[in-house]
Amino acid sequence: MLAHVHIRRQGDEEQIKDRYESLMKLNDEEFLEKFNYYKKQPFFGVHDQALFFIALSRAAKQRQLDFGLKIDSHGIMEFEEERKVTTSKKSSKKNG
Repeated sequence: MLAHVHIRRQGDEEQIKDRYESLMKLNDEEFLEKFNYYKKQPFFGVHDQALFFIALSRAAKQRQLDFGLKIDSHGIMEFEEERKVTTSKKSSKKNG
C-alpha cells in the first residue's frame, strides 16, 4: 500500500507520545537502524502502524532527519520518496 488514511481516534496523541519517547531514548545508531528499516516498509492499513510512523517522523525531525512522511488535511499519509540515512556525513551515490 502506498498510502494510508489516518483517522484520529481518542487516545492517539498519548500513544504517539509514548512511542516518541521510546524512540528518543535510542542512541543515534539504533535510531537510524529503525529509521531506515521502517522507511522501506509499505503501509498495511493498520492504525497502530500509522501511530508509530507519526512518532517516528516526529523523532526524526527532532534529530534533524527527514522521514519523508506527509499527512494532508484529509489524513492521507504517504512517503515523499525513498531515502536511506547513515551516520556518515558523506552522501552515498547510486551506481548507475
